[in-house]
Amino acid sequence: MRLSVADHLVGITAAEVGLVERIAAALLARGAQPARALTTDGSHPVVELELAIDTADADRIAPFWMAALGYDPSAYTNGAIVDPAGQLPTIWFQDMDPVRTQRNRIHLDVTVPHEESTARIGAVVAAGGVVGPTSLPPAYTVLIDADGNEACICTWLGRDERDP
Repeated sequence: MRLSVADHLVGITAAEVGLVERIAAALLARGAQPARALTTDGSHPVVELELAIDTADADRIAPFWMAALGYDPSAYTNGAIVDPAGQLPTIWFQDMDPVRTQRNRIHLDVTVPHEESTARIGAVVAAGGVVGPTSLPPAYTVLIDADGNEACICTWLGRDERDP
């Protein structure tokens, strides 16, 4: 079991801190043990992962990324996309004018169940994405946002049929 709290650019209230403290105390009282650090040398493990995408217009490409990741529009706030379930990293948009075209590009592979891939691809296209020429469905479909960044909607089907 994992209990975590994240700020995600909104702020954590004193009431939320109190609630987490009560939950943690109840878990400890029932014999739950805190997890050890993930490293053996005593250094701190990564505590949060965020992805940054350089863009001159975050509002223009945020719908593409929300559709690719399956987030609803409420996930976009303060220039960042935050997973409401807290499972995926925050994606924030770095204001870059003009946008770099040769450095710091990004490419994400988003693997979904095969039966959900067509709808996800359709949502990304409806949000401004373009299907890329190097797609190999059903294994993966390359989708390109308005700044030229790519996300692949992937499934496990068709992976064995690809050339090595």
